[in-house]
Amino acid sequence: MLAETTGCVVLGLLLATPDAPAVPTLQRIVANDGMSCQRLNMAEQDSVSDEVIATRFTREAVDVIYRARESVVQGASPTIDLPHMLVGILRADPEAVTRWLRPGWTVERLERSALSRYEDKPGVPGDIGVPASADFSYILKKGTEIADELGQHDVEPRHFLAALLENSTSDITKLLNEAGIQREQIIESLRR
Repeated sequence: MLAETTGCVVLGLLLATPDAPAVPTLQRIVANDGMSCQRLNMAEQDSVSDEVIATRFTREAVDVIYRARESVVQGASPTIDLPHMLVGILRADPEAVTRWLRPGWTVERLERSALSRYEDKPGVPGDIGVPASADFSYILKKGTEIADELGQHDVEPRHFLAALLENSTSDITKLLNEAGIQREQIIESLRR
């Protein structure tokens, strides 16, 4: 049964269950609901598998997903997107960025800046599913690929951060760079 499930089921449940624990087990996730990739608006090839999430994502990496979804509930957005990924990283593992922040920058300032375009909009009800954007799904997948490239089994929030920093034209990359965070720093810290 578990081998037949998809990464979309796991992500769907993490993203659609408002009172889910930060790190539910794969068995509990599969038992709760069978949200489809179609409902999440995610193609199978764009997501990571249940096996990868269950066996390779650290507790903090899974918490990033949960906290990204949580940030959507607090500020309206039709999908879980890159700003929510950054907020998820900041909430789940603030140490992933604090050592590189320029003077005047804080985790709180970075979070406010990332979510600024959602200000003054009502939050999404916590009891409805919020689909993951293709970009969000890509970052999960790319973070896993970065871990593979570095010869690392475990996928942690810094892998997602490195993936976020890969696209030099994205607003999130520009924000992170302005705050003093560079992809090379993150990759180097992952190599240690």
